[in-house]
Amino acid sequence: MPEYPGGMSAMMEFIGKNIKYPVAAQKAKIQGRVVIQFIVDKEGNIICPRVIRGADPLLDAEAIRLTTIMPKWKPGMQRGQAVNVKYTVPIMFRLQEPEKALLSRMPLLLQLNKLIFSLNKSK
Repeated sequence: MPEYPGGMSAMMEFIGKNIKYPVAAQKAKIQGRVVIQFIVDKEGNIICPRVIRGADPLLDAEAIRLTTIMPKWKPGMQRGQAVNVKYTVPIMFRLQEPEKALLSRMPLLLQLNKLIFSLNKSK
């Protein structure tokens, strides 16, 4: 089986850092899961990416773009030889609701409030 450098968690981190949610899809509130299939060749390059289950053309195009900028993988091996292997990856596109976005920042806001309170208290 081919392997992303650093493993599955590193691949999820790469996707999270490099995904660019299409603005038009955000405005239209388009969400979904795009399933991409590609080949990891003998040298570890990603070749022939294709959408096998799309969500929307805008999200599909971003999933393809994301796949094409991935670093080289560790190629799959068979009987000690590097071989081409098909690999499938689901990529989720989910918009955060404004309330949830605020709630996800609550711990930081609480820390800031505590800091401001302690600074005011020490004056």
